[in-house]
Amino acid sequence: ATLAEQPYQGYGNEEVVHYVRYGNITLERPPNCPEILHKLMRACWTFSPGDRISFRSIVDELVPYENEDFRLNAYYHTQPHSQQETVLTDSNSDEKDLLLVDDNASEQHEQQRDEVPNTYGFFVSPNELETEESVKASVARRREQKWLDMFARWSSFIESRFDKVKERCRKGIPPSVRGQGWYHLSAAKYRHENADRNCPTGNVFNMYLTQTPSSNVLEDIKKDLARSFPDHEMFRDNGCGQESLFDVLKAYAVHDPDVGYCQAQAPIAAILLMHLPPEQAFWVFVQINEEYVKGYFSDGLMAVKEDALATEILIKKASPKGYRLLRKLEVDPILYTLDWYMTLFSRTYRAPQLFRIWDMFFCEGVKVLFRLALVIVRETLEVGPPDTVTKAHKCDNAMDLIALIKQTAKNLLFDVLLIKMDKLPLTDIDLAQACAQARQQLNPDLHTTNSRKKSSRYQATKQNVIY
Repeated sequence: ATLAEQPYQGYGNEEVVHYVRYGNITLERPPNCPEILHKLMRACWTFSPGDRISFRSIVDELVPYENEDFRLNAYYHTQPHSQQETVLTDSNSDEKDLLLVDDNASEQHEQQRDEVPNTYGFFVSPNELETEESVKASVARRREQKWLDMFARWSSFIESRFDKVKERCRKGIPPSVRGQGWYHLSAAKYRHENADRNCPTGNVFNMYLTQTPSSNVLEDIKKDLARSFPDHEMFRDNGCGQESLFDVLKAYAVHDPDVGYCQAQAPIAAILLMHLPPEQAFWVFVQINEEYVKGYFSDGLMAVKEDALATEILIKKASPKGYRLLRKLEVDPILYTLDWYMTLFSRTYRAPQLFRIWDMFFCEGVKVLFRLALVIVRETLEVGPPDTVTKAHKCDNAMDLIALIKQTAKNLLFDVLLIKMDKLPLTDIDLAQACAQARQQLNPDLHTTNSRKKSSRYQATKQNVIY
């Protein structure tokens, strides 16, 4: 298909790029592809080679394609609840004349029809869409190719040029290959391949899907499906992503029955599914739970409490004035860090800012979460805009101050935030010492039996991701 000249970026998934770039002909639905668009693709793929419609032809029929800002906006018409959403061919017309039919447009659809999915699949108003930052196609293709080259020789590149990988992660992984970037950086690719190699059935994920966790776990998962990013094309009104989200969360509950399911896991899994097919998303999800934030979702949330206290210890060094104010109002750090850490900031930031944070997180580890939290608190209480700092010091109770901290997180200019995170003096030794001190305070009788890593926290170092 001629769209190979411009990687399909509507939903930020490398597999969709490969469908058109390498000429793969398949009846399977590309990951994260809208169902209605897949039906058109499937219809044209069943033609004989000489009659096959290019992907570009379908795009031209359905959407305006904007080359200059490297964005594909899907203005396709579909009714979320309709059971009659079909692709038809007119028997009296040429087979290529495909019709997109919606026989059951609802009042809800009438209210939502002005909203369109942005580059990342989130529904926004046309005005919001116009204000989105864009990247020139030539620049985007060049950056994408750099990552594809790294994937092709991943182990040797990580071994010899890890600093370059970290630099590129801080700049942001191109959306079209972001999912594969996370898959490689987290070492999920290695774990996935190794697990399947040793699995009797040859596929661990599919094996888990045939098993059933406790009924309570399944009910809890089902309750949260509709709550996970309802403003995203995949998860809105029983969107195609809800079934995949259920599968990933169910599979993990089978994989780790001691943890089962925790509500904060749903948005994390949902974001992974925006970038990866379910099976790969599952293995990245496993790595997050078992390597990056090990213990966060266990009963008692002890690991999160440790990291919250460690954050306060680091605040004392990074922002002495802020620390004194927090202690004066007896602010428990768990009250402002719990939501940040357990959801990896997914309830604080949205695309593309959140994805940029995750790019760094998968490369540098949980230290990124600490850096972000420290900058937010420091900006609120000590070195930020004068009106914010003044307002903070006028707070006379803990809840008002916590609300101000969380509001500051959303108001900070993201580019400024990244610069301040980079300049924040926080070393691996600082983090290890703070975590050890927090662990000792919360568990004075605990010595060497703790299962969490003590001297270091997981990150995509060359020792961790070479395979």
